[in-house]
Amino acid sequence: MTRRAVYDAMGGFDDEMGGFADVDYCLRVAGAGYRVVFTPHAALVHNKSSSTSSEADADEAARLRMRWSDRLAQDPYYNRNFSRDTPDYEPDLTAGVTLEP
Repeated sequence: MTRRAVYDAMGGFDDEMGGFADVDYCLRVAGAGYRVVFTPHAALVHNKSSSTSSEADADEAARLRMRWSDRLAQDPYYNRNFSRDTPDYEPDLTAGVTLEP
């Protein structure tokens, strides 16, 4: 939820960000000094368009990482169990695993 004045001041969603337009918007809002509130109790469903391809998703993820790499590296809400190295942020099955010699 956001006030219309904030949405307009931020320029709304950036269509070039595709499926990551909401993430880009929140990062711009936070960068402008507004608070972005997070709740782990929300259950959200993202119905992707059937015309979206995995190649488009990878391009959009790369665009997001290029634009926000510094901020994403310090994201306090990012789950460390997900990979930062894949375009779809798949689960990182090695996170927290310590291999003994």
